[in-house]
Amino acid sequence: MEFPEELISRNKEIISDIIIKFNQVENMVKEIITEFIDSEKSEFINSILLNNLILNFSSKFKVLQFIIADNKIETDKNFNKSIKILMANRNIIAHSDNILDYDIEIFPVKTYLSFHPVLEFPKYMSTIQKVESKSQLTINNGEIQTIEIEKIYSDFIKYFEIATNELNKIMEIIKGKN
Repeated sequence: MEFPEELISRNKEIISDIIIKFNQVENMVKEIITEFIDSEKSEFINSILLNNLILNFSSKFKVLQFIIADNKIETDKNFNKSIKILMANRNIIAHSDNILDYDIEIFPVKTYLSFHPVLEFPKYMSTIQKVESKSQLTINNGEIQTIEIEKIYSDFIKYFEIATNELNKIMEIIKGKN
């Protein structure tokens, strides 16, 4: 049985892992673009021109898609899909209004402890609780959909692996051409 504080702690772990991993992907894209440009001003390109506050990830991804096409780089058939799922899932997590909220159902339990007054019951003796994360809402093709945070996370991890493997391959190809 999960208690609210354990659920919130797990959700915080998921949130931070998704954001950190997405930042890794974004940094990999920035490094590929910087390597492709092959300028002695690479620090300016990476730190200023491609700064996350100046140029959003979608724009960087469009530049990456140009680099891939221009260099005729073969990528996994799921590469573009993986990047789009990473962006969508990161946005669901980053912009959620209720990700740390939970639904709780309490089922009363009869206790037969009458011989000692008890100030506080240990958690395992308290009323039975069913605690669940609130589903996250998203709109997909004009339809409102609900998705559980654990599903968001498992999909994110699956597509993170595809994306990072492909980004590493792309970087090796670009480095070999420079």
